[in-house]
Amino acid sequence: MTTATTTSTPASTSGGTAVRTRRPVFRVSIAAGAATLAVIEAYGAIAHAAGVPLRAAALGAHTATQVNAGWLAFGVALGTFWGTVLAVVLARRAARPARAFLAITLPLLTLSLAGPLTAHATTATKITLACGHLIAAAIIIPVVTRRLAVARRAR
Repeated sequence: MTTATTTSTPASTSGGTAVRTRRPVFRVSIAAGAATLAVIEAYGAIAHAAGVPLRAAALGAHTATQVNAGWLAFGVALGTFWGTVLAVVLARRAARPARAFLAITLPLLTLSLAGPLTAHATTATKITLACGHLIAAAIIIPVVTRRLAVARRAR
């Protein structure tokens, strides 16, 4: 995978002039995913401590299994991977990468809520898992969108 070159532009700060570095899209996306992972793991621990029975059955399954830290991490990693691939492709190919990223990721977020909301689980578990999707999206999508907006201006 090739990356965009890193450039520096002067930015005014209260203490004078600083240098702001534009990081490659994939690094920004992965960093946002790492931050999301930490937040979602904490969220899962809080939900567990609050007594939410994080047990759910996937579509078509007859028995519920424990939704543990591994499943939460896998979900974040999977979303981060595909979001990063999408962001890199859009940064290179789209006329308006930030707008295209939002136009694709927001409907996908809506679709992703179908999983937890239709799972064979308690209402508390369904709401907790759906909120986890929204929390993850609230962290990753704005960060990557802002970075893609910079990619458009730099062309």
